[in-house]
Amino acid sequence: KFLYDAFKDYPIKDQSVVIYGSEQPWYEAVSFVHGAKNVDVVEYRDIKFDYPNLRYLKPNESEQDTKQYDCAVSISSFEHDGLGRYGDPINPDGDLIAMKKVKHKVKPGGILYLSVPAGEDMVLWNSHRNYGKVRFPELIKGWTLLKSYGIGELGKCERWEAYYKHFHQPVFVLRNDK
Repeated sequence: KFLYDAFKDYPIKDQSVVIYGSEQPWYEAVSFVHGAKNVDVVEYRDIKFDYPNLRYLKPNESEQDTKQYDCAVSISSFEHDGLGRYGDPINPDGDLIAMKKVKHKVKPGGILYLSVPAGEDMVLWNSHRNYGKVRFPELIKGWTLLKSYGIGELGKCERWEAYYKHFHQPVFVLRNDK
């Protein structure tokens, strides 16, 4: 629901979209339903799905590709980077590095729809990270937070304490103001 609301307020119609992380073609389908012109997916695992204007890339292929996108979608992906769970290399700053890489792939003024677990800052080895007052500002450094869905006004960290004991994953809309 949060992503649908974000797409309603910040439409992706006729835009080029890159999706980071996908186990099934769910977000790909959602992007096309919302009018995406084309969709590329960056994923560590092999996924084969034949659909017009849909392309799958490994992370190293994406880095070598010079294509830039109007927007990016990362739903429950970057919090896993660097923890090795999905075949990625171990790196304590894997999530921060992933966010820097996506910044180069999204055109200036482009949008990132980002969903990560909110709450107390922690690493749940080797599953994922939770983002709170310390790690979340580091994660979105260099991006402008436009709106959040599911956590309160503009994702203010002081509101996150309410979610400590519950898994909660809001959607943040970020603009690349290179």
